[in-house]
Amino acid sequence: MFLFPEPTPATSTVNEPSSNSNKRYTITVQTGSVASAGTDANVFLSLYGDKNKIIRYQLQKSKNNSDPFERGHKDEFEFDNIDIGQLKTITIEHDGSSITSGWYLDFIDVTYNNNTVNFPIDRWLAIDEGDKRISLELEPNTKPTSKIAPAVENDKEEKRSSISPMDEKTKIEYSSEKADYDDFFDNDEDTNAENATEYEITVKTADKRSAGTDANVYISLFGDKDKLERRQLKEAIDRKLNLFESGATDRFQVFAVDFGKLKRIRIEHDGRGIGSGWYIDSIEVRYVARNETYKFPVDRWLDSGEGDKKISLDLEPDKKPGQLKDENNTDQEEGNTEQKRDTTDE
Repeated sequence: MFLFPEPTPATSTVNEPSSNSNKRYTITVQTGSVASAGTDANVFLSLYGDKNKIIRYQLQKSKNNSDPFERGHKDEFEFDNIDIGQLKTITIEHDGSSITSGWYLDFIDVTYNNNTVNFPIDRWLAIDEGDKRISLELEPNTKPTSKIAPAVENDKEEKRSSISPMDEKTKIEYSSEKADYDDFFDNDEDTNAENATEYEITVKTADKRSAGTDANVYISLFGDKDKLERRQLKEAIDRKLNLFESGATDRFQVFAVDFGKLKRIRIEHDGRGIGSGWYIDSIEVRYVARNETYKFPVDRWLDSGEGDKKISLDLEPDKKPGQLKDENNTDQEEGNTEQKRDTTDE
């Protein structure tokens, strides 16, 4: 497994249907003008509406730039796809697949049905900046609320490397930021709230060669009443030092708001370390007070050098990623359809 694989021809993860009910979507992406803001990573967009959703569409061919997502550039993408209804949220992400993968996003506009919806961003998607996220869920006209540290800019106006050597000053500043963000995830206000609800997260790593990871792992929980976004799984109940080892089962205790019935989760890692690729067998989330357990079979890699190269994955209870419904089928439970994804491991 390699953190940065050899470049391969990019392909869309979405099969675009040819139905006459399709809508034309225009996506405008403004990359920031700060030093080294551009990215060479593969970029994906998901659109969630009140009727349907489009999952992980690759923004690949810019209408106005041959090399998209360069510093200060505005890129426009157009595609036809299913009618999602009223746009509620989007997810923008990249796969961290290049040395210069860190990306500073200014904003995204989504235009369809003669209506433009704006998503202000003004932050890094980078494993070595701020809260180290490379996947971000956004609501219209609302900036992300996560703590974001200012970028450490070099004197040279060259593209930033996520694995480049750092001088002593940079090392000191980075260490300070890391402590701040560890505190941010540990001291979430939900944890100390009087009405905090206890959850138990069980993560089973597959028993196969090189299945384990040393990367930082995060989980998000989405219910019908509330959500818990990007809680780092870093201290197991048994307090063992090495987490997510091949064949191991790790259990974590999480206190958060009562988010009601669990609809989906997101599991992700930040790609840190040479052996960051991770093969997950399954995940369970137990609502302790009600003794309700939600099971999420996984059985696949989260690895920028394997399969579809994803390191962030949305999961629904009792469904393997490859069992998610095609957009032409009706989702009986949620009234939604989902784009078919290729999760075949190479």
